[in-house]
Amino acid sequence: MLNKSEIAKIRKRISAEGEGAAEIFDVLGKKNRFRMFKLFLARHDLCVTDIANILKISVPAASQHLKVLEMTGIIECDKQGQSCCYKIRKDNKILRSIIRIIK
Repeated sequence: MLNKSEIAKIRKRISAEGEGAAEIFDVLGKKNRFRMFKLFLARHDLCVTDIANILKISVPAASQHLKVLEMTGIIECDKQGQSCCYKIRKDNKILRSIIRIIK
């Protein structure tokens, strides 16, 4: 059985490590967002209209999903003139681990 000190250490480690991953899994739990994530793994960078056309959803719907993915830190926007292309952020340690699992 664990003592109070061991329990405190485990709680601290779980709360520090788990929140980022839980948020990412929560966001990717939506079918279209997960499908977008898989698209980014295959193509690296895509614009909103490409994603909408591939997934057969409206541009506003694709935009909304991309906004959530960006706010969570899963993807980043790369402005190219008037258009905006998105790609997966590779600087997030938790995200890199999730990518390894999915691949």
